[in-house]
Amino acid sequence: MIFIDIDKLSVEKKWLDKSKELLQDLSKAVDSEARKKIIDKVSSQKHWKQLKPALKALSYGKCWYSEAREIYSHYHVDHFRPKKQAVDDVSGKKIIRDGYWWKTFDHCNYRIAGSVGNTAKSDHFAVKRNCATCPDDDCDDEIFYLLDPTRPNDPKKLTVNENGSMSPSNPNVDHWDNLRASYTIDKLDLNYEDLMEERKVKWSIVNRLVNEVDQLDREYNENPSASREERLVAKLEEVRILLAPCEELSSTVKSCLKASRRDWALELLTENIDVDKYCKDYVIPEEKEEEDDNK
Repeated sequence: MIFIDIDKLSVEKKWLDKSKELLQDLSKAVDSEARKKIIDKVSSQKHWKQLKPALKALSYGKCWYSEAREIYSHYHVDHFRPKKQAVDDVSGKKIIRDGYWWKTFDHCNYRIAGSVGNTAKSDHFAVKRNCATCPDDDCDDEIFYLLDPTRPNDPKKLTVNENGSMSPSNPNVDHWDNLRASYTIDKLDLNYEDLMEERKVKWSIVNRLVNEVDQLDREYNENPSASREERLVAKLEEVRILLAPCEELSSTVKSCLKASRRDWALELLTENIDVDKYCKDYVIPEEKEEEDDNK
């Protein structure tokens, strides 16, 4: 998972005006079945899909949850708070309540998701406290389980190990952060086998770079020279490139560097990566649209 600054999403007034019209239609619907018919309209789905390119641009074409790139399947525009119904099964009993229909056409409720994660997530959205049940309730007061990539601290609650497995950063199983991370990993299937394998490969690449930096650093300190320093700087630059937000699975890179406990690696993690330098040439591949990609 990576942090996405959704405030950078630029939405045209025309789109917002249309959203208001559609929300009014939903508000006038006599019951939940009538609302579902409006939501399921092809025209409604086309409306939120219009933002997919802009949403993808925020993550350099990566899934916001897995940080993987879908190169042979469609991305989904996930409604973070499900629009038609919400499922809560944390107690062991499956409870279904009305969805957050008033968030259907709210662009701040959209997340770019790979098909595996979004299909697994489906309508799951468990709330521990202050559950919003109508437009007058404040969703910001909700204490919910699912980690949100648009919250700066939420992606930090997940970590990856050398086997590519994702787990909570906080090992205390009774801690709220651990509960949220565990719920998120389960509901988004973030330990999907192929995803774990890709993370394992990425970890191996970074681990090799860590050892190479160590070796070059030793050589430079034992016998300093301009050429040795240049090779060390170049190797550090290779690591820095993997930390850039346009790089796939950059959170795995961060976990590996943190696990190395090298001072230089920890210092790299505190740097502000220059997006204009490292991501300026990245082009998001065009995607052929499919008919129904939403949950």
